Amino acid sequence: MERVSIRPGLAIVVGAGVLLGLVASLLLEARRAPASFAGSNGRLAIASDRSGGDQEIFTMNKRGGDLEQLTHGSTYVGAPAYSRNANRILFNQLVGGKGDVFVMDSNGHHKKDLTKNPAYDTSPHFSPNGRRILFDSDRTGRDQVFIMRADGSHQRRLTHDAHEDDDPVFFPSGRKIAFTSYFPSSSCKSAIIAMNLDGSHRHRLTDKTHCQFGPNVSPNGKLIAFSRDNAKGNPDLFEMHADGTHIRRLTKTSDPREFDATFSPDSRKIAYDRGTTIGDYDIRVMTATGKHDHVLLGGPSNEYVSDWGRRP
Repeated sequence: MERVSIRPGLAIVVGAGVLLGLVASLLLEARRAPASFAGSNGRLAIASDRSGGDQEIFTMNKRGGDLEQLTHGSTYVGAPAYSRNANRILFNQLVGGKGDVFVMDSNGHHKKDLTKNPAYDTSPHFSPNGRRILFDSDRTGRDQVFIMRADGSHQRRLTHDAHEDDDPVFFPSGRKIAFTSYFPSSSCKSAIIAMNLDGSHRHRLTDKTHCQFGPNVSPNGKLIAFSRDNAKGNPDLFEMHADGTHIRRLTKTSDPREFDATFSPDSRKIAYDRGTTIGDYDIRVMTATGKHDHVLLGGPSNEYVSDWGRRP
């Protein structure tokens, strides 16, 4: 499915306009893997091309400083996601023309390919107890939500839709998930869906008249942040109660593109990406109510926040 209009940041992950980078970033879907664990606010995991080559994984402190590069010489990596105890990080990487889900220690050591599948496996997300991993994959011909054990074994499909499903995240209980579901249309029409891990109690949290994607459940389980395209086709950030009620708009810009929202572990702040021009994506932070919005990490490179981990 064509996604340039849905997730504009993905189309220019390498920031150089190179066709290979465009294709690779679209295939990997270098998106956020939102934080969903309670705890004191620790470091943020981000993807950036600031090292001068392809996109790499970094971490930084909650003030946007003390950057530490974890991957080196990689081929289009993205979507880093912390485990609850912050000692492991999941991420995507392009491998031999396909995307796999990898895991490594939080210092970048002991990197391991978990999925090893001739498909595009993306958007990994740890369960609260760290024993399972959600991800999406096109191995059945279209993106669907899958789950596996933390060691990569017992990979199985959770959704069986005729349309595409992606962006899966756990609720803090670990028994329920939220994800994006797309509907056949000449333009993007998608909704945020919630269901139990066994597929029961599936229901739509948003309408399906807009392009809305990228759910992020707050660590206290009360709120869900997501993106919705505005009249110009650029995503703004929205927020709703976990049951889909009380939807409100957090950002009110027209041309900038805002997506990849991730709550801080104390649920009080939201970090997100804003793209103002082609090749310029910065990380910003605001309160969970949409106030005190400011740049956390900017500059000429492309920066994409993926996860805000708790303090170990």
